[in-house]
Amino acid sequence: MGEKQINGENWGVCGKMNTGKTHITRELAAQIQARTNKPILVFDHANNPSYEDIVRVIDTDYLVKRKLKPGETYRISGEKDIDYFIMTATDYVRDTIVVLDDCGNYFTGNTTQIQMAFIMASKNNRNDVFYQFHNFNDISPKLCRAFQMLVIKEQAIGTIPDKVPNAPLVQILHDEVQAENDELDPMKIWSYRIYDIGMDYVYWEDPETKKLTGSPGREYFRE
Repeated sequence: MGEKQINGENWGVCGKMNTGKTHITRELAAQIQARTNKPILVFDHANNPSYEDIVRVIDTDYLVKRKLKPGETYRISGEKDIDYFIMTATDYVRDTIVVLDDCGNYFTGNTTQIQMAFIMASKNNRNDVFYQFHNFNDISPKLCRAFQMLVIKEQAIGTIPDKVPNAPLVQILHDEVQAENDELDPMKIWSYRIYDIGMDYVYWEDPETKKLTGSPGREYFRE
């Protein structure tokens, strides 16, 4: 996907439970880290067991006192004061890959000033931020409009709301994912598409090579 992420991107990673959101997020974060040597910071407020293997566990105050080391991976778990984390990350986290697990629980409804400051700071702070959530209906319209990249997995509610950028095209990608999953083991519904909204580019996993391949949107959607 080139070097464009080095300047910071807001990624939306959407899909219902057990569709592999955490797996693909960690895979993409690791690719960016391998290319940029940025640290990874996982904000795991709900103690997701999928992140338990990350042994560098810190608290929010650590971000004020110390700088995250390049190439390392950190986890903040069980933090209940989410606004404090968001404010602290906005002010102190730079050149970092940030993963917000299950953010549909707090980036919902009307976006607060604290949240908006964090969303808008990613580019200036050179952060790549992954927002993981179950359904586009869960999150605020302002956050939806801030996404430059979407990782589309199957939602429980199949209709893509109008607040999502290029919603009709995202609907097509979601329907493709859903159709592919219908042919898979119900415990392995891991199909996905990646949509670069700004560059109008679609990525998918080649079924034979298992490698990521891509096509300009104008060609992909014409097919």
